[in-house]
Amino acid sequence: MQPIADRFMVKLFSLIRESEIGQDWVAMSDLSSFIKEPLFQAAVESICGPHLFALNPNLAQDFWAFDKEVVPLCKGYPRWLSLGSWKARDKCVEAMRKWNRHAREHFKTERPNSDAEFEPLLGTRFVRARREFYSKLEAFTNDAIRNRRA
Repeated sequence: MQPIADRFMVKLFSLIRESEIGQDWVAMSDLSSFIKEPLFQAAVESICGPHLFALNPNLAQDFWAFDKEVVPLCKGYPRWLSLGSWKARDKCVEAMRKWNRHAREHFKTERPNSDAEFEPLLGTRFVRARREFYSKLEAFTNDAIRNRRA
């Protein structure tokens, strides 16, 4: 866990330094709106690697839009009854599809660092092991793997 926490802190500090906050004290009406996207990106990149965001630069905004709209999906509302919820979900699903396609095309298990604790294309060994596990199950197509509920 320590390597993940270390990557998280380095990325979070980097994103905050890159923000438009300067050295002067600034009053904010809502600190959570400032910090939630960098927190999300740092967490995801520390586990999944930087390629997910490199391929989908708006993933944090799309995720938080999905988060606001998730209740109707959890209640099972059909697409026609909750179009905004489904559109937000579709954006996040497409981001995962793009990342999975990219990984399939570029990740080779014979790479020298394919057994490393962290690999930039697919992140932690856990993410790669989970991906490998589901790839061997016949019933799990790429769409099923992506949509699996934990």
